Amino acid sequence: MNVPVSITQFAKQAKSLPLNKIIKSQDFKIKHLSEDALISEADEIITPSNFGTELDYLTRFVMLADDHAFDLANIELKRYLDHGLITPAEFIRVINKEEKLGRLTENISEVDDIPDKVFRLALDICAWEVAFRTNKYIKPTVYPDSVTIRHMKVMMKRIENFFISLAGQQGMHLLLQPRMDTFLVMVIIC
Repeated sequence: MNVPVSITQFAKQAKSLPLNKIIKSQDFKIKHLSEDALISEADEIITPSNFGTELDYLTRFVMLADDHAFDLANIELKRYLDHGLITPAEFIRVINKEEKLGRLTENISEVDDIPDKVFRLALDICAWEVAFRTNKYIKPTVYPDSVTIRHMKVMMKRIENFFISLAGQQGMHLLLQPRMDTFLVMVIIC
């Protein structure tokens, strides 16, 4: 898979953006969270960057059933293999982690049901996406603890609620397609 441009480069090409698919800023509503709803990153043991990358991956892979969620990580993994920077055994080990992640999440129907092991496996895979962006692979040495995992699950629930509320505000319908016991959320504009 070739990645033609970055999202920043794509966004700068205004004429190529589908205007009817863009959510206008005035359509967003400010929602203030209560003090107890705020999540302190100081309590988390992985970096905010790794937290965000892993949250993105897990949202796409688990909640949206995106089979291409790991494409960027796999591009970098393959590049390292092609240049002899990792062994074929290391390459297979990461691919096996992706397959294991799929097996662990295929029967998940609620965010709270995601096993802790998923968050550790996902961080190993996300490190390859970080390598794609930075041109340097750094093996994770610190993995999400119970507090970090709890925060990530809260954020995944908020993302799920955002999609559901957005569909209602925009006069859209949510079409939930089962992927085993998870759901692929498709927003259909009416």
